[in-house]
Amino acid sequence: MPFLGLDSFAAPLQWATFDAANNPSGQIVLSASADGHPQAASADSMHLAIGSGAVGHVVRRTFPATDLSTFHDLTLWAQADGLAGHDPSAEFRLRLALGSAALPIGNPGNTWHRYLVLPRAGAWNYLQFGLDDLPPGVRSALTTIELSVAAIGTARVLRLDGLEIQTRAMVADAETALLATFDGQFMLGGNLVPAVIAPDLAANSAQAHLRLESTRSVRNGQRALGSGSRSDYTDDGYRLRGTPEPWDLYYGIGAAGAPAADLAQLRDFVIGQVHPNGWLRMGNRALRVDLVDPKLGAPDSTETDDRIFLRVAGWADFGGAGTAVRPANDVTLDVRPKTILAGGA
Repeated sequence: MPFLGLDSFAAPLQWATFDAANNPSGQIVLSASADGHPQAASADSMHLAIGSGAVGHVVRRTFPATDLSTFHDLTLWAQADGLAGHDPSAEFRLRLALGSAALPIGNPGNTWHRYLVLPRAGAWNYLQFGLDDLPPGVRSALTTIELSVAAIGTARVLRLDGLEIQTRAMVADAETALLATFDGQFMLGGNLVPAVIAPDLAANSAQAHLRLESTRSVRNGQRALGSGSRSDYTDDGYRLRGTPEPWDLYYGIGAAGAPAADLAQLRDFVIGQVHPNGWLRMGNRALRVDLVDPKLGAPDSTETDDRIFLRVAGWADFGGAGTAVRPANDVTLDVRPKTILAGGA
């Protein structure tokens, strides 16, 4: 599975707040909010009202042991009514930590942490945190997620949505999302219509079904981004992530195993699923998806090809974990006088 949801933040009571002495916090109040991020699976988010005396206070959730070994990133959406930074001089700092039963948060063998850097006040920020440096004892059996207030000047409001772990798998992401969009989402003759990715066939090929087939993949330089981005802020610095490459993924969707009138209904269903919104939901993200001309979706298609063709605007992340950067705080120049001897240099 290319992505796995850990928390939709629709049920704040799954989280608990504590002060620096591990007693219930009176400085952080949790509640459900109806204004979640539109790309996240749930319409709700978690609202945190954080008081000005909350330094050292934490918000914590425990899970059944969850294996993160095959995933690359921890991701979420975050919004605050003020800027949040990572520098010790920042007025508002939020520190994320992960733990397990074997290596709890605060254990000397588990120093993994990330700061939530929110450069846009009042706007949703998409955050990615690399898991490659998470100790194996935590990565194989995550049980605890904790967000602590490292600094705060005035009371703040924070919203969180769509906590998810992800691999970096563009095609697998797209095809998982396509199946979720079409598989079992339409009722025909009292049965839910399955969707399959070619060359797989439905369990009963005589049953009405939708068949999705990859027809071509093309790098689209017109959507290219200028440069990489900073991420994974820690006490020691940050990482420079590479620039994702834009790829257009084309798929043909055919309907089969039903009378002509039923096939027409299936085709209407496919068009209706794509055309009104133009977004393909993938966990806590969404990609643009459009209906395209058959000659664009499959240049070798014929006039008798009755498939519907889609283009998914994908992003391939080949940058790996990124390059670690440790900023210099001071620069020292050692200047020494040069002695010139009489009679020459």
